[in-house]
Parts: sequence; C-alpha cells; structure tokens
Amino acid sequence: MSSNIDSIQSTIDQWATHEKEWALKYLIQFQQNMKNSDELTLDHHHDIKHISQSNNNREDSESIITQKRSEQELSESIETFPVYDRKNPFSARVLKKERITGDASNKEVYHLELSLQGSGLTYQPGDILGIHHDNPPRLVQAILTHFKIDADAPFFYRDHLRIAESILHHLVEITSINAMLLKKYQKLTDHEGLQKLLQNKDEKLAYLHGHDILDLLHDFPSDITFDQFITILTPRYPRLYSIASSMKKVDQQVHITIRTVRYEIKNREREGACSTFIADRIKERQLLPIFIESNKGFKLPNQPQHPIVMIGAGVGVAPFRSFLQEIDQLESSKKPESWLFFGEQKRESDYLYQSEWKAFQNKKTLGRIDTAFSRDKEQKVYVQHRITEQQSLLWEWIEHKNAHLYICGDKNHMAKEVQESLKEIVRKHGNLTTEEADKYIKTLKREKRLQLDVF
Repeated sequence: MSSNIDSIQSTIDQWATHEKEWALKYLIQFQQNMKNSDELTLDHHHDIKHISQSNNNREDSESIITQKRSEQELSESIETFPVYDRKNPFSARVLKKERITGDASNKEVYHLELSLQGSGLTYQPGDILGIHHDNPPRLVQAILTHFKIDADAPFFYRDHLRIAESILHHLVEITSINAMLLKKYQKLTDHEGLQKLLQNKDEKLAYLHGHDILDLLHDFPSDITFDQFITILTPRYPRLYSIASSMKKVDQQVHITIRTVRYEIKNREREGACSTFIADRIKERQLLPIFIESNKGFKLPNQPQHPIVMIGAGVGVAPFRSFLQEIDQLESSKKPESWLFFGEQKRESDYLYQSEWKAFQNKKTLGRIDTAFSRDKEQKVYVQHRITEQQSLLWEWIEHKNAHLYICGDKNHMAKEVQESLKEIVRKHGNLTTEEADKYIKTLKREKRLQLDVF
C-alpha cells in the first residue's frame, strides 16, 4: 500500500513541476504581449496588475492551477477503464458456484458469484448480466457427424477461414431455431414438407419450441453442404440473466441464479446452451466472458417510502434478492414495507435462498413472505393462488399505500396468470368493469408501479 501511495505522489510531483513551468511561461508571455501593445484597456491593466501582484500571489495562482489540473489528470488516470459491453465482454473470474436445489429436486439451480475487479462495470438492482457461452459439445459433434466432416475441416465463415468445430462451438446458434431460419432453409432446400409447415401457423410455432438445428437437418433432409448450411445460421447470441445482488452489499461482485435446462424430445437429450455450459463445464476460478446491461423497466421506486410487492417463481426470485440487499443497506427508518410471493415445486428441496429471506425478515428488511409449493400437496398451488387468497390486503397496498408491484418469471404462464389474478382483484375490490380494470392495470404499468421482468 505504501509503495502505491509513494508512486502516486511521485506522479503528482512530476505533474506539479510541469504545470509550474507552464504557468510561469504563460505569465511571462502575457506580460510581454501587454508591454508591446500600444493601446491597453482598463481590463488589460487590471489583468496585469492581478497576475503580477507579488511572488506569493503568483505562487498561489500557480498552485491552484497545478492542483486542479493534476487532480483532473490523476482522476482520469485512475477511473478510465476499457469499455466492456456485449461486443467486448469482460473476463470475470468465477468466485463461487453452488447448487442451491436439493438432491430430491427435479431442478438443477446454481448460484454464481463473479468478480468485477478491474472492469469498471457497475450495475443497479434490476439490471441484466449477459454471458457469452460455448455450445454443447455433443450437439456440435452430432452436426459434424451428420455432414460427415472432420472437426478441423476448414471453411470460410463471414470472410474468415475457420475450422468446422470452432464455427459450431463458438459462432453460430445451434440449440434453437427461429422462423427466419426455417424460411431460409426452405428457400435453400426447396423442401416441400417444410413449406407446408411454414403455411400452418400453429404447427410452425409448435415446431419452433424445443427443437434445434439437428432436428431441422433430420426432419427436413436435403443434400446441402456444410458450407452452404452455415451461411443461413443465426450468429450465436449471449444469454441474459437477472442480477441477484446489490453492489452496496457485495461491492465488486455480481451474482446470478441459473436453472440448468435439460429435456428430452424424440429420444434425444437436449441441453440449454448457456445453462449447461455453466453447470457442466465452468468451475470456480475460471474466467467467464460477461457484460452488463441496464434494465430501466425494472427498478425500485424513486421514493423509498412506497411499499413494494415482489412476485416470483423459481429463478424469477433472483432480482428480488438484489432489491432486498439494496434495501438492507438503508437506515431502518427509510426501509419501505415489503412483501414477497415465492413459488416453486417442493419446500424441502426448492426453497431458493430460504435462509436469506429469514435473515431479511429478522432485520425488518422483508416484512412478509407468502410461499406456494405446487408439488407438496395433491392439489397444486401456485403464486397466483396465494395472491388471490390475500386479495383484500393486497388491494389495500395497491390502492391506498401506492405500492409498486414486480413480477419476474415465465412470461407464457406464471406472469400471464399473475396479471390476470391482479386484474380480477382490481375489478372486484375497485367495483370496476372488466374494461376499467384493464385500464387500471395499464395505468399501473404506465406509472411504473407494475413492472415485469419475464423470460
């Protein structure tokens, strides 16, 4: 520490000497210009008099100039970092990787802690972490086998000569397909069966869900070559995750919560591109390419006195951990009322961050928590059911306490059903028509009192 301080002080001294010489030269030149001038205005005389008052005053002026410029240059030297973003990710070291679901769980969920030291990256609760991943090796090998090419066979991809395995492993999207890719593949192959699929909206949407590149090659076979095929593939895109920490709590770290995606279709196991990359191939102390993106549509209230209601299922609870860590750093008198609804399958094995919620409750950071574990009883109970059970109190918070509501989770099911439950509560307790309840919900969204982070 002492050597660092001495080094910084030496740098400041060098700047000070340079600036002193600069100031003296400027003063001499300024006075000479004034002497050579035939017409001096009153302001000019005032300037000369001010600058030349005495040696002490001059040194004071030089000191001020030196101090300001030195502080500015030192600040720029210390605070300037490379710009890390989606195109230029930061290599973050993995500090901790821990599975947080039990052995009896049907889900494989990991808590990941990454170091931001030296990156200059910052974030706010509600923001997003992006990860650049490698594609699943088994799927890469299956595609190479389909085309009967060697892993190190050279091909041009986007004007660069690459080996086949590298293209599939790092550069293109292979674990998912989209409508544009189907159209490009059909145009390239003129496959009649794919043309019929594209003409049926429901069948097309069903096919897009859960299928990958290898399915496309197997289900609609053709004689296209590998170099033809890679020209229509979508460039690999990073996966985005809700940040599960507050910098006020964890400083130069960022935490995320990841559920590993594994499923089987057509007797073949499928793997989530980034989630299995983390679960199967990333270990503690390794580096992970990341970036951070702001999420302005999912932020704590500007006025901390407004109560917050957080509704999340599964890993959708991640941003609420960041919210509560942030709130936990406030003085007790400034902490808002808070209420968490959390849903998962089994209390015993799937209660994510259970001990942390209890700790927040003990510190009066979290006021109330209602849980729904769908597989613990014969009749399944979800978060929307818990919301309906507490509808009177929830309406009180919304209408009379100006509470802010947050929903995080699956957009196709959980988030949609929670919004329907909220709409029914508004309709019933506000004595509104269905149309008026719709407008009420839209107003909450417009005023940012109802915010969604869905996936």
